[in-house]
Amino acid sequence: AVEARSLIDPVRKVVLSRDPAAALHWIDTMDDALDYQTVSERFWTFLAAAYAGTAFLLSILGLYGILTHSVVSRAREIGVRQALGATSANVARFVAGQGLRLVAMGLVVGLVLVLSLGRLIASRLYETSAADPLSLAAVALILLIAGAVIAWLPARRAASISPMTALRSE
Repeated sequence: AVEARSLIDPVRKVVLSRDPAAALHWIDTMDDALDYQTVSERFWTFLAAAYAGTAFLLSILGLYGILTHSVVSRAREIGVRQALGATSANVARFVAGQGLRLVAMGLVVGLVLVLSLGRLIASRLYETSAADPLSLAAVALILLIAGAVIAWLPARRAASISPMTALRSE
């Protein structure tokens, strides 16, 4: 029930009273010793997580930018589709389908790269392998859900395009 750090000075006094020549320059708790031992691994884990977060953010923003540009540049085509009888739901499904196809292609390429280059990062993984099916499925599901949400935003915008406005504009 006693804090380990509070025992450092009493232990130092007892040891020096028995042997005044003892070298007690550095006394740490076991928690501190473990922190010193794992600082490198924690740094590399933080760096990898920051890199992964940045890559995730860039991929999601890139997908959003591509789909938004596609909707803007194809506004006339979308207006013609709606004028010929396509419903807003059909247009939204079409645009969201484009986005989900991009996400699926990215997942396939990413899976192939992870499985082929997994040995390079295997030394940094703790109690798992680079081909762990649960981890790969979880990451794929997260990316698929994020891609679906991001694809839904431009699809909603495409569904709201008025056929008359799209056909009148250049």
